[in-house]
Amino acid sequence: MTTKSLNPGRMTSIGDLLLDAVKGATISLSELRPSIERFRKAHGAYIAMEKRVSAKHENEINEHLSHGDLDATAEVLIDALTVSLITDGFARANPFQGMSKLSPSKLKELAVEKQIAACIELGLAVAKSKKASAKSKSVAKTLIATSRELQAAGKKLVSARNATHVDRQNRDSIGNEWTKAYSLLKMKAKFVQASTGNEVFDLLFPKAPKKVKTVAPPTTPTV
Repeated sequence: MTTKSLNPGRMTSIGDLLLDAVKGATISLSELRPSIERFRKAHGAYIAMEKRVSAKHENEINEHLSHGDLDATAEVLIDALTVSLITDGFARANPFQGMSKLSPSKLKELAVEKQIAACIELGLAVAKSKKASAKSKSVAKTLIATSRELQAAGKKLVSARNATHVDRQNRDSIGNEWTKAYSLLKMKAKFVQASTGNEVFDLLFPKAPKKVKTVAPPTTPTV
């Protein structure tokens, strides 16, 4: 058994069942106590770290959603600014001409970081334009603010991802000790049962019930 072959939920379930069997044992487990305690410690540490990973991952998801909302808002504002500038009399083919090197469609095709810088540059240019209306300048101001929020959200998302990655690595490291402790307890239980007849292995590591294959009844042909 390796930590790569079992997901965290499966490892938690296996460990919980094993320790429940230990708790409810009516036969002596004295020869296995050191191995049981080693596994109990490893299992507790694994569960604690898995909870940390889950919390960090949940935070990462929330940051990702916030980043996505701001990214979408910026795109909506680009469209709104496009319409407003055309209404102001700017060229319909490219109302950003003279204020940005990019047309509206090209601006939206940029990667997020480059789009942020380009949106801020555009917004500042619109704010200085004598031809742009108060409405266009208001939209441009909102676009600048949203772009800066998006920039900050991007940094928070990277930080959240890194935090999840670090805790996931720590969890997997603890998972290696979990695997070693589990395997050691399993092998010792098998040895004790073989040498003493005390059915500790059957108690702690019961065989999974065999799945019964069901055969579908033959279908009756329709006339």
